[in-house]
Amino acid sequence: MTDSSHLPDAAGAPALPAPRTTPENHAAPAAFTPELFGPEVMEDPMVLFERLRADPLQGQVARVTVMGLDAWLVLGWVENQAVLSTEYRFSRRLDQWTAWTEGRVPPQLHPLVAPQPMCAMLDGPPRHRLRQAVKDSLEPFEGRGIRRHVIRSAKALINTFCESGSTDLVAQFTRQLPMAVMTQVLGMPEAFGPRLLHAARDMHTGSATAQDSNEYLLDTFRDLIARKRRHPGADFTSWLIQHQAALTSRELEEHLRLVLVASTSTTEDLMADTLELLLTDERFRPSMRGATMTLGEAVQQALWNNPAFTLLIGRVATGDTELGGRHIRAGDLVIPCLAAANRDPAAREDITSSVDGNRSHHAFGQGVHRCPGESMAVTIVTQGIDTLYEEVGGVRLAVDGSELRRTSSILTYGLEGLPVTFNAREPIRVFVPRTAPARPAAAGAQGCPAGAHAGVPTGAPSAAAPSRPRHARDSGRDDLNAG
Repeated sequence: MTDSSHLPDAAGAPALPAPRTTPENHAAPAAFTPELFGPEVMEDPMVLFERLRADPLQGQVARVTVMGLDAWLVLGWVENQAVLSTEYRFSRRLDQWTAWTEGRVPPQLHPLVAPQPMCAMLDGPPRHRLRQAVKDSLEPFEGRGIRRHVIRSAKALINTFCESGSTDLVAQFTRQLPMAVMTQVLGMPEAFGPRLLHAARDMHTGSATAQDSNEYLLDTFRDLIARKRRHPGADFTSWLIQHQAALTSRELEEHLRLVLVASTSTTEDLMADTLELLLTDERFRPSMRGATMTLGEAVQQALWNNPAFTLLIGRVATGDTELGGRHIRAGDLVIPCLAAANRDPAAREDITSSVDGNRSHHAFGQGVHRCPGESMAVTIVTQGIDTLYEEVGGVRLAVDGSELRRTSSILTYGLEGLPVTFNAREPIRVFVPRTAPARPAAAGAQGCPAGAHAGVPTGAPSAAAPSRPRHARDSGRDDLNAG
């Protein structure tokens, strides 16, 4: 039984429990050892996680496979807290994973696990150096800095469906808005959004094209970096290049990919889940006089119920250790399952009840690797939904809530669609912002061209779409080099 003194509450995270001493059971047989790329996960991962938790031969730390390779899936809230918060026991250095050092990891898994020079896959001082550069370069977009981009992009998307009186909010709004915003943050043409969105989603699937999608993203960022070196602007990419940490070209590529993929993947599903709550749960429905909870509380409820990242691949045990009564060997792959942790009965007896201000969920991770873009993601969600409800009246679900379906990949479990009806209206006038965020103080001393921060970024690439479609690996790269 889990010690209740370690359970979360609204005041913050608990102290870590000491590892339990149990007989070695590393090779203990299990009645059911699922494949994380298998049909059980793709069909309904939440059912699978609870099945594993209830299995007396599995429990809060379960044996699984990842493309045939042995791994540990961490389901318990307390156990996840231990893994996420103690990098001296569970490292993000996946080059220490036994399967990797032995050359047994299949190529289609490389986009998720291959060692890369980025803060999310390093520990100690190297992690701190790169993470601080990312935080400093994102800082101007916190709060008001990002809202103007969200409002403009949200209104532009609303204009594509506002006259029809009905739409699928997932396909036409929540899936597109974060990418539209982040292309502006990175200093790219918005026309790149659809192609980047497809590649970012594909690289998570472990499909035969995952490596190509990953390379397309990196190729695009190489061209973007080259352009921003010549024509810096008031954007994240330029500030990351100029940061005093002096990132290498490879480090710049990897962090642009990290920021784009993490921010869009997490935000689009969180926005859809929050809208689902607003449309189906009377506690949150803004059209009901009896609604008792705010939009911010709906976002927190959604973060508890369905974290945007179902699980994180992964951590590696730095030495032999105990976790949840299991003996973990040095070099074993340990996978925090954020969704299962948030639904752990030991931490949350009733998943339908209100979280009532409790923010000790694991949706953004914990410890030194906690997502640095957390507040920006929440701002995109809240401002995006605010803009939708301000500009479109009478939004209501077009089907019964029980008919909504979810689609799953190894990392995500999001709504497949959210069909709604509303009061049709004429398109909205969209204003282009004339001011840019101020340059972060910690960006370094290299500086920008005169006037670069006074308005539209100096040398900003054209937002015109390419004249014809091209192969994913080449598509759009000429647009970055145009001019």
